Amino acid sequence: MRIAAYLLCLWIILTLGCSAPKEGRDSLEREFAKRYRDAHASGEVDNMMALFWWKGVSDGETRFFVKQALVQEIDYPIKAIYFEDLGPDGGFDYEFQGERYHPNLKPYSRFVIEFAIEERLTSSFILGKHEERLFFVNAAPVETHLTE
Repeated sequence: MRIAAYLLCLWIILTLGCSAPKEGRDSLEREFAKRYRDAHASGEVDNMMALFWWKGVSDGETRFFVKQALVQEIDYPIKAIYFEDLGPDGGFDYEFQGERYHPNLKPYSRFVIEFAIEERLTSSFILGKHEERLFFVNAAPVETHLTE
């Protein structure tokens, strides 16, 4: 009996501590997953680009590279979408060619897309919140203030 009780307690602890990622843990995430699926299903890269927060991103090079990545993925069927918590750093900060960059929205969660192709391609983006909507975050020079 003691062993059964111990195993039950262990199972409860492991289940609560290791919950599987879900497609939309809150209404903001569920709404964003729907917006992403709709934009992806449209087959229009510009609809996908509208899911990004562009404030503070002034160079056309960033937009070009984002667009090229989306062109590569837009024809792949979606297998799964899920959200993950961010680590303790909450996002990213980096330096490139002497300039420091940070997210242009305060990071909210990580958005992960698994595509249903043989190569098992997965894409991951950081989401930020602006006026009760989620957007894909971009990198902006540090002198650009974070939008919340």
